[in-house]
Amino acid sequence: AWVTVAGGMQKTLSSLSPGDRVMALSGTGQVVYSQVLLFLHQDQQSWSTFLSLETEDGHRLALTANHLLFLDPHCRQDNSEYQAQFASRARPGDCVLIHTAEQQVHPSQIISVSLTESLGVYAPLTEAGTLFVDGVLASSYALVEDHRLAHWAFGPLRLFFSFERLLWGETAEEHHRSLLSKGHFRVFKVS
Repeated sequence: AWVTVAGGMQKTLSSLSPGDRVMALSGTGQVVYSQVLLFLHQDQQSWSTFLSLETEDGHRLALTANHLLFLDPHCRQDNSEYQAQFASRARPGDCVLIHTAEQQVHPSQIISVSLTESLGVYAPLTEAGTLFVDGVLASSYALVEDHRLAHWAFGPLRLFFSFERLLWGETAEEHHRSLLSKGHFRVFKVS
């Protein structure tokens, strides 16, 4: 799976690091580059079953059945009408949100949903709580089918990172990378 990082380059989910800025959708509906704070799930060795969604625009997204995805059965243009739901609820005919080269967001209808097995599971937590993966908008969250509640629950962590960045600037990101690489700062592992 690929994400777009600040500067327009593409990076795989497996090569992302805390501090990277990835394309996401803000709470006000704007395409932004949101900082990766940490990984809620990062397992390079695990084989998992994924749902593979293909859209009419040729986008393909593979995600676990209990990961949140923004869906609308009516394919409305207003992105605020899209509800975060478990990926297992996605059906052909539903629409997801994709980003365009012009940094715009528009609906794209799902034309197929299939199962696939793959190695590696990644769930980066961004400041925005969202990110575009393979061009499709997904939530950072899984297991609880309420994006707003999950985002609220991680509010203190986002506040901590913001406060630390305010105090220490860019060196805070380097400090986080050091702590994470040494295993000193783990929130939890979602499986």
